[in-house]
Amino acid sequence: MYLCMACGKSHRNNYVCPHNKETSTLEKQVGGDHYKKMKYQPWEIIPGNGYDFFEGNALAYIMRWKEKNGCEDLDKAIHYLEHMKELAKQGHYGEVKCG
Repeated sequence: MYLCMACGKSHRNNYVCPHNKETSTLEKQVGGDHYKKMKYQPWEIIPGNGYDFFEGNALAYIMRWKEKNGCEDLDKAIHYLEHMKELAKQGHYGEVKCG
């Protein structure tokens, strides 16, 4: 949610208030429109759930794979997940079950 400075009401992040002449960063995308098509964009989900850099990148690649680079994006997500597993085995994520 964000507070619209033009009308003073709270709106969902992907709602563009007709009173506000400024375009939300959620409406702008550099290099395609694969995120703008989503109900919730990765940068709305990632910080709200406390995901770290690696979790966030894996999620973003999974969310966009059908709309952008296909299986290449899945490979990128897998790469991040493999790295996370390696970090987990080293104790980076604390006491997480990782055999």
